[in-house]
Amino acid sequence: MTLSIDVRAVALAAGDSPLLAILVPAGRTLPSWLREIDKTLGGALGRTFERGDFRGGRDETLHLSGAASGPARVLLVGMGPATDRARAFRRAATLAARQAHKMSVGKVGVSSSAQSNTERACGQK
Repeated sequence: MTLSIDVRAVALAAGDSPLLAILVPAGRTLPSWLREIDKTLGGALGRTFERGDFRGGRDETLHLSGAASGPARVLLVGMGPATDRARAFRRAATLAARQAHKMSVGKVGVSSSAQSNTERACGQK
């Protein structure tokens, strides 16, 4: 199977992909850049962080169902306390791709905070 990468900027809440993988650095509170998608998901992300169900630890994952609009499913993937951000990003993106394959989704959106130019150039959203 040939891998195809389509790089484009879209608002997280506007995306309609079968799976949205969100790569999150370690932390105990909902990152501000996720507030818009949290509204679309009815506050599910905020509640997840409030309860401590997800903390962004390295290789940590949490799968959530989507809402009536926006992504059908959301996969939070922890990057850990990234001392080497590029390596943490690659590791988390690889884990997201493996989970997407297990879920048999044909399309996955990937998002992370404050991407570097290198990450954008590599087609990593």
